[in-house]
Amino acid sequence: MYIRHAIRVKAIQSVNCVYFNQIRRFFHVTPLVVQSPTSGPIVKKSTLQNYLTKKCNIVLMGSPGCGKTTVGRLVAKRLGMAFVDVDDNHLEHVWGTTVAEKLEEVGSARFIEEEGNALLKLDVSNNVVSLTGSNPLHPTSMSHVSNSGLVFLLDVQKSDILNRLEKMKVNRIVGQEDGTSMSSILEYRQQFYETSYDVRVLCRENITVDEICDKVIEHVKEIECDAGFVSTRGRNQQVRYRRTFSDVILQGLAEDGGLFVPSRKIPRMSIAEWQRLLPLDYASRALQILELWFNPYDYIHQNCGSP
Repeated sequence: MYIRHAIRVKAIQSVNCVYFNQIRRFFHVTPLVVQSPTSGPIVKKSTLQNYLTKKCNIVLMGSPGCGKTTVGRLVAKRLGMAFVDVDDNHLEHVWGTTVAEKLEEVGSARFIEEEGNALLKLDVSNNVVSLTGSNPLHPTSMSHVSNSGLVFLLDVQKSDILNRLEKMKVNRIVGQEDGTSMSSILEYRQQFYETSYDVRVLCRENITVDEICDKVIEHVKEIECDAGFVSTRGRNQQVRYRRTFSDVILQGLAEDGGLFVPSRKIPRMSIAEWQRLLPLDYASRALQILELWFNPYDYIHQNCGSP
């Protein structure tokens, strides 16, 4: 099977060099700078080593109602880390007033800037940090937070979010002064989340907070224990190659002529998680599947769907 696959790959290389050149461009890992949906670049971390230190943070990002605060507390407790909720533990301390009062005072347009400036003052390490739903709309402060650790996107489908917000009796979030619907606000924000994360936590319908917590911790452990790639011809010898995904794409085959495969366990998706991909276009589906296979610092996910 592996021989047939290797022959097939070589054949594709010979007849479609343009395609492989595109792959090389998409997965080239330097410089790790991505453009925000608005002005200003979000500068991402360049190597895994910047994350794997005892001073790193685990940062949770996502829509209002996705479970950032609840999941964050659980993750912090299980990993023995401190927990910071940006809303309650940081913004209110910086402003000396509640978030609701600040929003009422300055309005949505000014609030994003005020919130971003306050987030730039966050200086913590070895913490689990729960962002607000609107933090990613300020690219400068997101660069600051991103470089303090690993950013997890809690990717909960919009219908679940709307149901949760209704049960929580949340009828107004930042950006709704002009009568824009909650659904439209969530759709608008998604583009900012998609340019700000390191690891996507894909959440099936009706997932529990404990299950999301398990997923986050599993991702953390996989990244910490990532041993690189092995050759399909050298699995018995357990020879590991400390190369990035882009290195593997450029090299093609391992030194012994085998195919490179990740040394960690093969990722699995439940039927419910596969169903989450059905409404997406081909490029978005492919990206979310590929993300399960590779270390988040081995590629620039924001470039993978570019023309």
